Amino acid sequence: MAGDWLKIEACTPDKPEVFGIATALGVTQQHAFGCVFLVWRWFDQHTVQGNAAGVTKNIIDALAVQPGMADAMVKVGWLDVLDDGSVSLPHFDRHTGQTAKTRALTAKRVAKTKGKSNAKGNDEGNGASVTSALPREEKRREDIKPKSKDLSAHAAQTKGTRLPEDWVLPKPWGEWALNERPELTADEVRKMADTFKDHWIANANRATGKKADWFATWRNWVRNQKTNPAQSKSVQEARLDVARQIFGDQNGTHRPIRDITPGRTIEGDGASIPETHLSLRKPDAG
Repeated sequence: MAGDWLKIEACTPDKPEVFGIATALGVTQQHAFGCVFLVWRWFDQHTVQGNAAGVTKNIIDALAVQPGMADAMVKVGWLDVLDDGSVSLPHFDRHTGQTAKTRALTAKRVAKTKGKSNAKGNDEGNGASVTSALPREEKRREDIKPKSKDLSAHAAQTKGTRLPEDWVLPKPWGEWALNERPELTADEVRKMADTFKDHWIANANRATGKKADWFATWRNWVRNQKTNPAQSKSVQEARLDVARQIFGDQNGTHRPIRDITPGRTIEGDGASIPETHLSLRKPDAG
């Protein structure tokens, strides 16, 4: 009794032996494969080494529900008839029996372990010790894809990564932040990046310290960061505030006040007004 499953390869229905059985019986390839499966299943469940004492070709035909099945299998070498008339399944341990199933499960487990391993040393050490005893036909080497060095490529990975300790703000990330938050200066974005780095390195060992897409994390960080309201004015608004102070237009007073240059007073003379604010000067009333 080897178990409740059989080791069937994906290519088994297309093997020449299956075509030979189908031709001998005058049936389709699919029908022939189904008959073979029924015979293999019986041997797997009721024999130990594939020897069926007392079982004749007629019984094999009955098991497969197909007259001539035993002779067809003998013709392609998948069934032997002994001197006493009983039958035996050659190469029993290749695809049926506990030995074949244990070997198949071991190969599957090794392939899964190698797929999870990211270290070449582990791949060479563990793989060599576990798979060396397996038949060559059971070995399968998984394709190992190189890791991307671009943090934005981690979005395709199922597992997150920690922010590298030597991380620096990529130029495209900084340009995105300036476009998203036009009120920020380049220096403010750099300081924001420093805070971003310190935060995630300090929290690297926490459950939230790994991210699948660090660029997306950066975008959310930029969107959620608050700035000082006094520093959030646009350049145009800041210039207008200075102009109002220079021309006395603050709070509607229209009174000239002291210029930002110590010891000088603005009396409406264009020559004495800083060049930066000439374009903002109010037109003469007359």
